[in-house]
Amino acid sequence: LSVEDRTLPLEQIHGAAPAEQENSLMLIQRLGEMESHLTKLKTNGSAYDRAWHENSAYVSDRNLRLMFLRSNRYDSKAAADQMIKFFELKKVLFGAEKLAKDIVFQDLSAD
Repeated sequence: LSVEDRTLPLEQIHGAAPAEQENSLMLIQRLGEMESHLTKLKTNGSAYDRAWHENSAYVSDRNLRLMFLRSNRYDSKAAADQMIKFFELKKVLFGAEKLAKDIVFQDLSAD
């Protein structure tokens, strides 16, 4: 095995593997896949659904979705799953009224 063939699995295990090269066509494709996954996962009454109805511009913001896509190494399904979980946790931590808004310092409590 070459040095590259031996080191790649170790880099992948430790999260240090080289990321896929980002380009606009790839991003358009992955964002579209992510949208499809989100549509399948969205259920009535979920935190994601409520945030969508309150402020669809916030939920569908390209930068917000890119954050999830990049953190999941461009895996659109994993990014969609994480985004759904993000809104569920945001609802638990900050309440339903903060779902479709950025959290700011004033939203944090002493506990």
